[in-house]
Amino acid sequence: MQNRVIAGLVTALILSSCLISYNAESHNLPLKSTGSEHSARDAGAEIKIHRPGDSVDSPETLNWAPNNVSEYAIMQFTILIDNGFDVENIDQITIVGSWISNSGQLFEQFRLDLTEFTIVGGITSSSITENYSYPDTVWGGNYSIDVGITFADGEAISFDRSGLQFISKSFYFGYSDLSEENYLCSCEKKILSLTLKNTGEDETEFSYQLSLNDTAEIARVEWTEETEPLTSGTLPAGEAVIVELKVQISNEAAGKFSVINLPIYVEVSFENDEGEQVYLADEQFLIEAIALPEEVFPKIVVTFDNFTHSIVFEDGLPSLSPPFANEDYFTYGQDFLKFNVNISNLGYYNRLVSFQATNQAFDYRLISSSGNISIDEYKPDENQISSLGFTHYEILVTNIGDYESETIGFDVNFNDSMTSRFSFDIRPEPIVVGPVFTESQIHDEPLELPVNLSKIIQINLIEYENFLLFNNHWTLHCTSSSEVLISIPAFSTDCVDTEISLSFDSDFDQLANLVLSITISEEYNAENVSIVFSLSPIITGYSTPVLHSYTVDIPVKLADDEVDGDNSGSDGTEENDENNSQNDTETIDNSTGDDNIPDIEPDTDGDGVLDNADNCPDTTIGSVVDDSGCEVVEQDSADELDETTDNIIEPESNNQQESDSVASNRGESNVMQYVTIGLILIVVTIAVLFVRSKRSSKQNLPTSKTIQPVMPLPVMPLPAIEPVVLQQWTDSNGYSWRQMSDQTIMWWNGTDWIPYGKN
Repeated sequence: MQNRVIAGLVTALILSSCLISYNAESHNLPLKSTGSEHSARDAGAEIKIHRPGDSVDSPETLNWAPNNVSEYAIMQFTILIDNGFDVENIDQITIVGSWISNSGQLFEQFRLDLTEFTIVGGITSSSITENYSYPDTVWGGNYSIDVGITFADGEAISFDRSGLQFISKSFYFGYSDLSEENYLCSCEKKILSLTLKNTGEDETEFSYQLSLNDTAEIARVEWTEETEPLTSGTLPAGEAVIVELKVQISNEAAGKFSVINLPIYVEVSFENDEGEQVYLADEQFLIEAIALPEEVFPKIVVTFDNFTHSIVFEDGLPSLSPPFANEDYFTYGQDFLKFNVNISNLGYYNRLVSFQATNQAFDYRLISSSGNISIDEYKPDENQISSLGFTHYEILVTNIGDYESETIGFDVNFNDSMTSRFSFDIRPEPIVVGPVFTESQIHDEPLELPVNLSKIIQINLIEYENFLLFNNHWTLHCTSSSEVLISIPAFSTDCVDTEISLSFDSDFDQLANLVLSITISEEYNAENVSIVFSLSPIITGYSTPVLHSYTVDIPVKLADDEVDGDNSGSDGTEENDENNSQNDTETIDNSTGDDNIPDIEPDTDGDGVLDNADNCPDTTIGSVVDDSGCEVVEQDSADELDETTDNIIEPESNNQQESDSVASNRGESNVMQYVTIGLILIVVTIAVLFVRSKRSSKQNLPTSKTIQPVMPLPVMPLPAIEPVVLQQWTDSNGYSWRQMSDQTIMWWNGTDWIPYGKN
């Protein structure tokens, strides 16, 4: 019998750290036989039982005491319903707890009717959770839980479960307030209040005896004078006794937040029907408390509204941030900054707190629930922090002005004894050493318009991960010509029109190889496309500057421009001097691809006369033309001479003189040509009239001779005539040209006149 009692006691001890339960008759009460703990009447729904706050997936609590202390008498019911049911239209839920007799009969002990509840949806099922405080009138024994659910359309489902048990004889021993944390200090004795309660079924009773271990080395413990008579006696069901324990721990046990275990020996027993003494407890219990030091340094946590990280100062030591972290705060040109300070008192006593700024170059204001005051107006006597309490301040630093780097710091004191210093550096902006932008593909050769290409750039922001007070969030923006479109497929946006928000943590993979889609329209009229990428940090409340920029250059190939033949810009005063021609010549590209031969203005009909001087631009190929580009028509020598003097070769001296006076102005050159042709026509006309008058006088003389036809003279070979200059001009590109009498075109290469097409 004694062994069964001990086994029951061990089982009860597992229920909780402070709840001791035992049912001496539980082995005589068979569970309701259902074949399963969950009824199969309505598949797809079940109920689980836990202590308040437990997860639905944690082990269930199925053993309870009828007269539990209030905190232990609350059941958490969780109903799980498959999503196949229309849970949104549940009208009412009823939960009934019934005691199961030895014969299997059910006797209702408690009922819970729910018409208002919260449904939490899940992937496969929905849940409804409700806390229920059961009455202290329930019977000890085995229980069945029956659940009925009614829907708005009148449909209903029901299911049940067994396995719940209320212990007939049990007790509770521990702190009177379960939510209270108890603290000890070597600096004084502390009174701890403990409760012993009979939590068994009504009409049960037990005897008890509480004893102290006076030999504990870590603490001195004793009952108060009022308590000592209450350390033994009897307790009926539902009754409790409160005892007080005086404790003073040793200096060795007074470490900060160390756990102290105080041993108390507890005997709880009752007499069964056979007159035997049955023990619910006969063992040592450990009452836990936390040791606090008398004097402590202020614990300080510095935070900034814009950042997720904080700086912690504890035990008077420098900040406890990671050793690689940079704690600089960056102002980005602002004339002020604001940060939060939480000061905690981890000691046993309440403490007064005071501030002293270590950098007097700036102005400071303390903002708290009591107001907004300057650092000089702060009164430490009015600012107390309770034991294990904390207070919150906002500190505004003004009049920063221009600076390279400064340190913001304060000495924080507790009652002018324990002092902690917190500080951090401020700088205008972060500085990194490595490149942020890199480009994997450089374009050297010009691209034909229009251009559609994909390009990859790399954005490396890893160095910014070392800055504790920077979240590594950025805005990416790019600018270029209106004829250029840049989109970033990874962010599904146009980079030119939209600022892209980046986070290093979430966008790391995309930034390592950022693909750009670039389109350049054929209307683009420059030889190079420049795309400027810029990165600005995102700081809430700040207008931040661009910290990094990068330019991508893409050369493009434009269509060749035609040579402009309009020489209206010439003043006609150029002399035919090779030295002057050489000074006027500039190096340009030409359509033939030869770097030493300039472009020439066009000759559409191929008659040797350039279009800008051709009065007959449609001359038949192969025709003989004059220097105006018009075809020369030859007539019989006996007919009247017509205007064919375009083929008469001018004396070299006249041509040379004309070429010396030719200017780059095309209009003046044409006038000179017309004057020369007019003079030639006058001379020819006079010669024709003279010949005709001679013939007329001969025909008037009488003669008897027969006139013999004049036989044509044989064609005599003419000596080769050195070609002479018909005209000379300088084009819009600064090149000097000559048209020769043999229809060739000459250009001045800076040293000699050479035929066009040769170097």
